[in-house]
Amino acid sequence: MINVSAADYAWAEDEDYNEIPQEYCLTLVQGLSPWEFLHRIGAEAGPAVTGIRALAERTWPREDSGMCIGVSEINGWALGVEINGFLGVREEINVPLSAGTRLVSHFRNVNAVSDFVWREDGDLRLGFDPLFAGTRYGSAPDALLEVMAAIGFTITDRDEDAEDFGAVIDGAYALAEHLTGIRITPGFLTTATYQCGIVHR
Repeated sequence: MINVSAADYAWAEDEDYNEIPQEYCLTLVQGLSPWEFLHRIGAEAGPAVTGIRALAERTWPREDSGMCIGVSEINGWALGVEINGFLGVREEINVPLSAGTRLVSHFRNVNAVSDFVWREDGDLRLGFDPLFAGTRYGSAPDALLEVMAAIGFTITDRDEDAEDFGAVIDGAYALAEHLTGIRITPGFLTTATYQCGIVHR
């Protein structure tokens, strides 16, 4: 039974939630603490901050070339949050980060570039662009076809202009929930404590 829905994440496109970044990367890793998460990616530890707005203030502006990430804990998973970042979907980051555990990361930016990554102990099980879900790669690219179709992804080739960008981004949140059991809410993002780190790459 499929218990996730893109509709549960309609808030990701809702201007009423203007504290929630629409250019983001979210990375969930099972069983790690925020400190372990930051250590695995070689981050320089910064302060802890509360709320997504405070994390945004740590992110912009920056005088150096470092990339800021805030990591919180949610029901036994570490959640890395980047505002206009992409560390979580980079291979050199998510391979060591997923060692011995499960990692799910999804990203989008202002240019309609998006990505979704699922790894198990370093193995890329599934990778795809949520806007072009007909093109999938990894060791198990078709393992979630039924779930993806139910969520609303177009899992076959399609007309480039046929998809609604907002709908598939909401779907990325839903697919991440299916893989992790973790539902991300605006309430959590706006009140969580994030251990900040800076990655110089």
